[in-house]
This record gives sequence, structure tokens and C-alpha cells, in this order.
Amino acid sequence: MFEVPAGGRRYRALELLVKQKRMIKTEPVPCVVSDAHSAVPIEEDSLAENFQREDLHPLDMFRAFQTLHDQGASHEEIAARFFVSATFVQQRLRLARVSAKLQEVYEQDGMQLEQLMAFTVTDDHTRQEQVWEALENSWSKEPQQIRRLLSQLKVFREVLRAGSTRRAAAALGISQPAVSQHVKQLEITLGITLFKRSANRIVPLQEAWELLRNVELALTSLDRLEASIFAMKNEEKQRIAIAAPSVFGFVTLPKVVAIIHSKTASNVRSISGSYEQIGEHILAGRADLGISRLPLDPRLFEWAPLGSARNVCIFHPDHRFSKQTCIEAQDLAGETIVDIDPQFAAHQMNFNALRFAGVEPDILVEFDCNGHEAGYVSAGLGISITNEIIAREYAAFHLEAKPVEPSALYHYVAIWQKGRTFSNALNVSLEAIIAAFSQMPSARGGSSLEG
Repeated sequence: MFEVPAGGRRYRALELLVKQKRMIKTEPVPCVVSDAHSAVPIEEDSLAENFQREDLHPLDMFRAFQTLHDQGASHEEIAARFFVSATFVQQRLRLARVSAKLQEVYEQDGMQLEQLMAFTVTDDHTRQEQVWEALENSWSKEPQQIRRLLSQLKVFREVLRAGSTRRAAAALGISQPAVSQHVKQLEITLGITLFKRSANRIVPLQEAWELLRNVELALTSLDRLEASIFAMKNEEKQRIAIAAPSVFGFVTLPKVVAIIHSKTASNVRSISGSYEQIGEHILAGRADLGISRLPLDPRLFEWAPLGSARNVCIFHPDHRFSKQTCIEAQDLAGETIVDIDPQFAAHQMNFNALRFAGVEPDILVEFDCNGHEAGYVSAGLGISITNEIIAREYAAFHLEAKPVEPSALYHYVAIWQKGRTFSNALNVSLEAIIAAFSQMPSARGGSSLEG
């Protein structure tokens, strides 16, 4: 007796061939027999097969991911097996908090995925089903109720962003009592306490942050839609939002903005963050385009190549390294180092090679964001290792750069959300990013970084 975790459609196709007398019942059929004790679970075989064939229903993904997770696989291990991000796995696994009844409603197209995810803010299945019943019986039939809920959610979001009802009131242009009333009504509607109240202050609970994560994408998309409609009605220029690590604000982004300004009537909003946060800004609708680097999830993003870079050592022009053609790990012995925090580093090959030789690197300053090292290095406080593309942003600091071995390879790309429709202004902006990178000189030849 064998368990059959995959191949249901093929089996039904074979049944049809037998029924049509195009195949006899006893005809041999090739099968793959897996070891029951294999390290690869049978559920994984089925899920991987379906991932490659077509997009699975989100609930099928959740159930398969949950099975693997129950068998001991971590979020990162599941993500690596199926070429998705760990964040994507975490999002799907949050559906475990949702009532089975509501999962069935979603599976039968009775609600949208965003609505289902909103219920993950609480584990109370009874309350979830009560809220859904209220939605079915009331809100879906009364547009005014929907508008009221959206208003409450927008006020709620602003309170979390601003940090107080007073500052939220100022940002929204309404009174502080009105803000408090919106928040209170939202709590009554959802049946969830979102804030702790004491001494005329409200402090957000964990449930508030969970709710914000679930509604942020929908609210941001609505904001962008409203802004686009308003712009069309008033013939206003389009705003282009570009997300990139802050270091690109030194040289590259000013060039990008100059090109956009010369060719369109659009203005630009620059949003900074880590490479992971750049992707989040894109997916949440906060940014139209981003500057990031591979690897990225092709199910979520599309991209255009900008350039590749290897590691370089940057240092003050008077440093002894200026006479060398290449910096190797042993050269770092005795040097004061300005280094990015290891949790933000793509690799630590040079310093690990130094440690292997029995020498502990002399780290004077650790920083958490590219761009901070340039000031310390320019002041003669130490040397730093970065990559060619980042080093080119330091032209104004008059530093020198030399190749480093061993070295990693980085691939930089301009990214946008998969399936995004491009306006003329957005096309110009993408072309501007590509052009700005193509104009940048190499920083690996061992010369000054002055542009």
C-alpha cells in the first residue's frame, strides 16, 4: 500500500483514457517511489511540483508550509526550498490564527486575501466569525459604513505614525477629541483593544501594530489612488517615489533627479532603507522604483540591471595603501578599521582570513548603514572595506580606493513590483536611474574617488 501525495490530475487523465478505451487498465504507468524516511517530506515533493506548474491558492501554500513547519522546518528553510522570502512564509503561516470557517469562506471566493489576513490580529475564532458576520450583513451593503471604517483606519494609522493623538490631529487637520473618538469607534467595531490608556495618553498594544501591518498595504494603495485621481482632475504633475539606501543620495540620486526634472514635470520623493526595506517599500506601494541588489524574489519583483561590483578598500590619500595595487587580508593587520556591523554585512571574508591567521581586527567604529564610514575614513581615523558602487558615492570626500582580495561580487538592479504598469514619467525615471549608473566611473582601478 502506497500513499499518493501528488499526481491527482494525471491519475484522472489516465482514468479518462481507460474510459475512452484508448488505454487498458493493466497498462504499466511510470511512477516515482519515495523513501518514507527521506529527509525531503512527501508534502514538499507535491508542493514543489505545483509551485513550478502554476500559482497555488494561498490556502494550499499555507497548509503545505504549515505541514513542513510542524515537521521542524524553519521559515528560512521553507523559503529556501521554494524560492520565496522568509517574510512570505511568515505571512502565509499567520493564517493559522484564522478560523477554519473563515478560511473556507475565502477558499470559496467569499472574501479577499487582504480581508482574511486582517483577522490574524486575534486568535479569538468566535470574535473573528462575529466580525465577519457583521461585514456580510452590513458593511458590504452600506457604502457609508465602508467609508466610516476607512476613515477610522486612516486616523488609527496616523496615531501610530505620529506617536500621539495630539500630533495625529495636527497632521490630519481635525480636533484631538475627534481623533480619540475615531480610535474608540474602531476598537468597538473590531472588538479588540488596540491601546492602553493612562494619564491622558494612549500607548499602542501589540494588537495595534499587527493591525497596522495588515491594513497598511490597502491604505497606502488607496492613498496613491486618491492622489492619482486628484492629480488627473487638477492636471498636476506626478510624484515619483524612489526607494534606495541612503548612501545613493550623495551622487547617484541627484543625477537621477536632474534627468527627471529635465524631461518631465514630475517631482521626486526619496525613501531610504536597507536592501530588505527597499523591497518592502515597493510591495507596500510607498515607492514606485527602487535601487537594490540581487538576489530578489522573481514572483514579487521585476528588475533592470545597473551594474556589478567587487570589494574595494577605501582610505585617506596619505595612507600607505596608496602605494599598493591590491589590498590583501594580511595587509589589514595593525590597521584601525571602520566597519559595518556584521549583521548588515554581505560577507566577512577579509576579516575572517585575518582571524584565521591569528590576528583580531582592530575595529574602531562600527556603523549600521553605508555612508557613515566615509566621514571617519576622510578624517584619517581608519580604513574601510566596501564595494565599488558604494565607493563611487564618496567622490566629495576625496578618498582613494584599491581592490581587495578575497572579494565578493554584488549585482545592483533597479526594481519595481511585478506587473506594474508604467506611465511616461515612470519610464523616464527608470531610464534616469540606468543612465546615472552608466555614467559612474569605476572605483576599482586604484585611483581617487573624485568624480
